[in-house]
Amino acid sequence: MEILIYILVGISSFFFVIVPITGGVVLNPLLSLIVDPHTAVSITVFFFMINSGIKALIFRHDIVWELVARMLPVSIIAAVVGSYLIGFIPEIALYIMMLLMTLFFASKRIFPSLFRKKQDQKNQNYGSVITSILSGFMQGVGLGGGGSLRKVYFLSGNLSLQQMHGTTSALSLVLGTAATFIRLETDQVTFDILLPVLYLIPLMVISIVYGKKVLVKLSERASDIIIRATLALTVVFLTMKLL
Repeated sequence: MEILIYILVGISSFFFVIVPITGGVVLNPLLSLIVDPHTAVSITVFFFMINSGIKALIFRHDIVWELVARMLPVSIIAAVVGSYLIGFIPEIALYIMMLLMTLFFASKRIFPSLFRKKQDQKNQNYGSVITSILSGFMQGVGLGGGGSLRKVYFLSGNLSLQQMHGTTSALSLVLGTAATFIRLETDQVTFDILLPVLYLIPLMVISIVYGKKVLVKLSERASDIIIRATLALTVVFLTMKLL
């Protein structure tokens, strides 16, 4: 059972490149079949740390470093706080906030005419700070959705799928590393439990490289459809979390 689940998770690396929905929503329930939920969360955080490192390397030329520099300081503080406060904040409150922000960013992308240009920069600054705090905290807590919120925010700002992958992965690598270190340091999880994830690295590399090749060949129309589908699926998954 363990081998089957890890293989499925590795193959999903390809799917999440093409349709970049939140991976934690898929991975946490799968891992909960073989380990307790708390351990499943820790494995998920470690998996996406490794996955993001590989993806950041493969999409390195697409990283928007200005966004990384702007969001990382606030995000890493929020991730550290989330790693220590796991279990103290109601999950439903976090998911409600994420859903509201996702709906707002999705509206900006789908109905741009509703937002006046003179407010764009102000809204972008507010959106950047709020997204940094909430996504960093969610990644530290490990509930899933932190990376997804950043993806929605970047896509609402008209970044390409490649730029979104590169920029999100660069941030997720640092935040995931901090969260994993704290979990190991506070004995929330042991390295022996995380070790099997490392066996998936060759599979993740192949999946992500092939996924990027498919992504690059997509037409502009196909990319727009995928972006809209990603926004819609994110709203659906977050809504399901609240039911």
